[in-house]
Amino acid sequence: RRNRSSQRRDGGAQAGGREASMEIKVLLKLEHHEAERGCEKQVSYNATMGSEIVQRTATLNVPAGIVDGHTIVLKGWGGCSNKSALCGDLILEIMVEEADDE
Repeated sequence: RRNRSSQRRDGGAQAGGREASMEIKVLLKLEHHEAERGCEKQVSYNATMGSEIVQRTATLNVPAGIVDGHTIVLKGWGGCSNKSALCGDLILEIMVEEADDE
C-alpha cells in the first residue's frame, strides 16, 4: 500500500524541477503497536513558501510493518522557493519506540 497524503497538492508525479534545497526532513515517532499494525498520522511542520514561513499539516497512512530507520517521502510537500514554483519533498524519518514488556 502506498503512502499518500490526504491532501495531495501536486496531483501526482511531476517531471524534474524539484529543488533539493527545499526538502524538509521530519522525525516521525511511532509507538511499537502503530508500526506493527499501521496507522494514520498527522504531521505538522514549518515550510518556506517564497519569503514566508507557513505551518503545513500532512495526513498519511503509515503501512503495517514499517521499521525504525525507514523513510516515507511525500512529493511536493516540502518548501517552495516562490509560490508558483514546484515544491521540494517532505521526508519523514521513522523512529519506532520499543515495546513495553509487561
